[in-house]
Amino acid sequence: MCTGSCATDKGAAEWVCQWESSKWELNPTRVWRAKDCQRLLEMGRSQPLKVVWVKGDVKSETLAAKWNQWADHLASVRGVDGIREEWERLAEWLHIKQGHLGKADLYHDCWSQKWPVSMATCEAILTACPQCPNKA
Repeated sequence: MCTGSCATDKGAAEWVCQWESSKWELNPTRVWRAKDCQRLLEMGRSQPLKVVWVKGDVKSETLAAKWNQWADHLASVRGVDGIREEWERLAEWLHIKQGHLGKADLYHDCWSQKWPVSMATCEAILTACPQCPNKA
């Protein structure tokens, strides 16, 4: 399996067993895309599985780069309604990881990762955060 996601690569190679033992939670937060990680773990237990990280957005002629470009294309044409909640959960995770910064910082950090998160979403994340001193 080729991936342009460092999180998928590291998750499959290093973190997934730890996540499983902690019941798919990190601190009080559920592991992002836990069901996908669980499926990946099951696949790895039932058959040999190799995860290879491919630098994303590279215009290389390697087979791995071509598959990565195809996956990027498929992700871009998938309906937004199905993935909006996933982006929001990822932004929540980043908010906690970054130490509960304000909404402008969260918005900037999300977009620097090319995550399509709105300022309104960032504000909602801060408002809902029980530990956040930087309420929107």
